[in-house]
Amino acid sequence: MALLGLSEALPPAKQSALLLPPLLIPSPPAFPTSLYPTSLQLSMVYDPRISIVPCAAMRNNLIIFSGIYDMEELVSDLHGGLFEGFLDADMSGVMIWGEPWRSASWEVTDGFARKWGFLLEGCPDIQDATNRWRESRGEEPICWDTIPTLEKSKTQALRGKVALDCVANEL
Repeated sequence: MALLGLSEALPPAKQSALLLPPLLIPSPPAFPTSLYPTSLQLSMVYDPRISIVPCAAMRNNLIIFSGIYDMEELVSDLHGGLFEGFLDADMSGVMIWGEPWRSASWEVTDGFARKWGFLLEGCPDIQDATNRWRESRGEEPICWDTIPTLEKSKTQALRGKVALDCVANEL
């Protein structure tokens, strides 16, 4: 490729000084399939931070249940307290051990799973990855059967409401 077409203005012996190699621009990496939007994402308005979650089922859960959780609290818990100057990852948090768009890179803490388990329903890839990371450090795997799901949470909340209603009726 000739620089600005000026090679013709130079004597033939000097024209090679202006010849540049072809510009090699690498192709952009392919968009990770794990982040392709779900049909629900394509049909709803939702917080754009949801789009960075690699598990489609979790993205759908985040959209479907957006009225029952506080996004700012969730984001704070995802960070696990790093912004307050200390790491309370034992309490809540997500650690990402590789490419963030791969569910296999994600590990949720026990505290995060207990608090936000209903968002992890239908996400065996994140659940399996979490236990692989824990086992690699010699830790016990999370028993996902004991983690609160939305159905369990609704039932517990309903029981609590019924108990409160009974107490109120007795007064």
